[in-house]
Amino acid sequence: DEDVRERLSLLIAQTQRIARIVRSLLGFARAGDGPAATSAFGWVRVAELIDDALTLTRLGRAARQLKFQVELDPELCVRGDRQRLEQVLVNLLSNACDASADGGQVVVHAARDGDRVVLRVQDGGAGMSGEAQARAFEPFFTTKEAGAGTGLGLSLSYGIVAEHGGSIALSSVQGQGTIVTVELPA
Repeated sequence: DEDVRERLSLLIAQTQRIARIVRSLLGFARAGDGPAATSAFGWVRVAELIDDALTLTRLGRAARQLKFQVELDPELCVRGDRQRLEQVLVNLLSNACDASADGGQVVVHAARDGDRVVLRVQDGGAGMSGEAQARAFEPFFTTKEAGAGTGLGLSLSYGIVAEHGGSIALSSVQGQGTIVTVELPA
């Protein structure tokens, strides 16, 4: 069955991705730092990155009841480690899905701004308090219920984006949702 074949292919690819993440963590623990920042860097098409991250995110229960709107120039590219940038996007999209109510919408927008690519993930959730925004990138901080999150997604994303020479920030208004903005060198 073609559908089963496609799902198995996706499972194999993600198992390999997880293995690379574990190897990276082990290298970090043993040597005091991770692999050389540029070792896996190459040109990454932002449209393909977003498409792959959305495919993975849609496998989750929360994403099935949402609409996704993607706005981007299909020719955008960044230089980076594709697997780690995908990890960032999956984290951001998963958070947006968790924050959004069934039937809601998550918007992904990417555009070039000078020598940077600016990527935004916007949810229509309840938003975050000022205190939560101030602590959002701290390791182990989460606004999710106990057992629903580790509090590592944004912290790890922050580190990955910094390794790529970029920045990550969020803005949120209670009752109106949250926008996470990632800027990377074009």
